[in-house]
Amino acid sequence: MPTVKATSHMPDFASQEILDGRFRLLDLLGAGSYGKVYKAFDNQPKSFSSARYYAVKVLLKADKQSRDYEMQLRELKLHKKVSFHPNIVTFCGAFEENDYLFVVLEYCEGNDLFTAIVDKGIFERNDQLIKSSYVKLVDAVYYCHQQGVFHRDLKPENILCSVDGSDIWLADFGLSTNRRVCHDFGCGSKAYMSPECIGKETNNVIYSAPLNDIWSLGVILVNLVTQHNPWNYAHSSDPCFDAFLANRDSLRDALPISDSLNSVLKRIFDFNPVSRINLPTLRNEVLSLETFYAPNDQIDNPDTNTLPAHLPDDSINSVTLELRPAVDGIKVEVEVEVDVDVVAGSLQRSSTSSKGSTSWSNIEWNELKKRLSLLQGVLPPRPKLFVVGSHSISCSHSSNSQDDLLVTPPYGPVDLAIDIPEINEDSSDPASPSGNYPLRCQPRFTVKPPVALQAGDAS
Repeated sequence: MPTVKATSHMPDFASQEILDGRFRLLDLLGAGSYGKVYKAFDNQPKSFSSARYYAVKVLLKADKQSRDYEMQLRELKLHKKVSFHPNIVTFCGAFEENDYLFVVLEYCEGNDLFTAIVDKGIFERNDQLIKSSYVKLVDAVYYCHQQGVFHRDLKPENILCSVDGSDIWLADFGLSTNRRVCHDFGCGSKAYMSPECIGKETNNVIYSAPLNDIWSLGVILVNLVTQHNPWNYAHSSDPCFDAFLANRDSLRDALPISDSLNSVLKRIFDFNPVSRINLPTLRNEVLSLETFYAPNDQIDNPDTNTLPAHLPDDSINSVTLELRPAVDGIKVEVEVEVDVDVVAGSLQRSSTSSKGSTSWSNIEWNELKKRLSLLQGVLPPRPKLFVVGSHSISCSHSSNSQDDLLVTPPYGPVDLAIDIPEINEDSSDPASPSGNYPLRCQPRFTVKPPVALQAGDAS
């Protein structure tokens, strides 16, 4: 969550009780640069069937006049807005005590997706499990988009899964926005950003937040199947991405993936955002795949190998649940009114009078090579492919935000001690990519009362 940076001097809250004894904090689940996450026990459940365990984020409270405070509120508001989907961690409530903000979340037994992929290896060559879990993730992201919420930091560390990998929950809305178009380039985690979000090799003055999420989902799909990232950075200075620019089949040549998965990935990783596959189509394409993997004989005897062998990164360590990776600086989103026609023209800058696709993939390589030769920077030596979650590729930036906080806890009222202003959401467009499929939109438990609470309302 983007907020005031926590220090090593933040006290240990284990065994302490908060909210007048309502919750007792138990084990430390994770610690990041901005706070800590504890497993918590509810001492006063409202009913026999109420949940007893929760996850509680403890954050250093930001000054109410600061932008950091607005950023805290935006995450809570947008997370609350999409909490009713079964594949999104439920936001239960928030309150302040002394110098800290406590955020009460659904407790999800299991691991983050990075741990499940890299440390546990539970998805390795398991077509059905990958398909089932990935579709649940797509469902969650699509639901967010329908509600006008765009995550902008999709990566395995921000996704939770059950011990066996069968249940998936999207988490950490710290960089989320309700703006469909943004121009705070570089927002997100380095390996999962689209080229237009990076913004260093495009002519765009803005980028599409939902289409950037789709690109990130493509990287996560590669993670699930291969335990690798396709590249370190979607920029021509990255050798693996440079190989993909030169040969759109380079991922199939370097990784043990099937031709059918390779075809889907090429549609996800379309350089022209407006030509990128939409989420309903992606969902159907993944469900229709017979296998994600290449035949064993094709793996043993590849015809070509345009990328280096995929070996583990020596710097890889187990990653625990973190609130936010450390960053050198914070980028602040400056949101402006954008004319739709101007946006469309900017996103389709590669279009010509040709009847063919506007995607960069249809530009002759020689022409693309000339364009890339004009870019600054020297290509580094080609490294090995990066293992998903490498600390060397984890880099997040924060966006501007100002939203209010609504609390509808499933276990009953929580005393909310924050005075929160309303914001104008007229600019939020809940439209989403075309296509229909059934969404599992029922919450995992009843949320009552379905109204916002103010300080003093709780008994």
